[in-house]
Amino acid sequence: MGELALSGVQGDLFSPGLKAEVNNPDRRLRSYMPTCFAICPLPVRSMKSDVKEYVKRYNGFELRLIGTNGIPGGKVARDMLMLFTTEAVYRKGYIGEGEKIKLSFKSLSELQRSIGMNSANHGDRLLDMLEIYSGCSIYFQFDTRYKFDGQSLLFDSRAYKGVRGYGEKDVTLTYKGISNVPFINKLERIDMIKSKCKKGEPVAIDVVLASDFVDTVADSAVSVDFTVYREIASALAQDLYVWLLYKMYNFKNTQMDEVFISKGNLIEQFGMEGDSNENMKYSRILESLDLIKRNYYEDLKYEVVDKGKRREKGIILRKSPLVIKRDDVRYVPLLTTRSF
Repeated sequence: MGELALSGVQGDLFSPGLKAEVNNPDRRLRSYMPTCFAICPLPVRSMKSDVKEYVKRYNGFELRLIGTNGIPGGKVARDMLMLFTTEAVYRKGYIGEGEKIKLSFKSLSELQRSIGMNSANHGDRLLDMLEIYSGCSIYFQFDTRYKFDGQSLLFDSRAYKGVRGYGEKDVTLTYKGISNVPFINKLERIDMIKSKCKKGEPVAIDVVLASDFVDTVADSAVSVDFTVYREIASALAQDLYVWLLYKMYNFKNTQMDEVFISKGNLIEQFGMEGDSNENMKYSRILESLDLIKRNYYEDLKYEVVDKGKRREKGIILRKSPLVIKRDDVRYVPLLTTRSF
């Protein structure tokens, strides 16, 4: 099995517009998050090392993480997942059969720069997170039956393409899928230990992405403004931002202009682990939505609904302008080595 090491801007990976913008000081970074994690996010906080399993369920979809070295969680885990997914999306079409995508870093600081970190304070946490991802797999199951509403299934557009000519009252879809997807195929690291130093310094870090991960996320990922994403301090707000982008892309492919999401569904999807106070969870979600609207997504349209207007509290999410459009020349991709 061959390995293809890719870094920087090379070949014909980008449209002429993107190439022209590479040296623009006002450029923005485009990244991608797997659709499954837009729907069922990673743990909001870093989890204890002895936790080996994490389960998230939402609307017929179950995501389960199994990790021999722990479970990825918190902001560092999200930034790293963004990098892995962006590499998969951009590189999949440029590797030959049997080749794998390898991310190579000459130092810890290079790895930090690759995910937009300016501080060296989290260096050890980054290395720990790589080891966590190397021993972790995604197990997801999607089992549902519903009237066709114009939206494609999570990981397969065949449903949308196959029935889009029918009215929504004429077709019922049933789908069941079970997948087991590791993140990393191989992780290698070389440390240099200087004289009189007990601790080594990484001089080479190689991450080989698992083929199943590349195949899964490259075909189903949400395009994200990473320049905005990394400015958001809260992991919860980051998750909501990605989810909002995912919902807006869905609106574009349907005849729907708005959707109601109940308080219970929001808590099920975004409630923080270990917090039993549902009202507090809901308040944090609404505060995060307001933060996103005010600072990062001014064109976002939504309404908070009290119980008097409907049977239960929640939000009405309305079709809003997309943050990133296809071939948007303002953006260059978040990739492993950016010498530009």
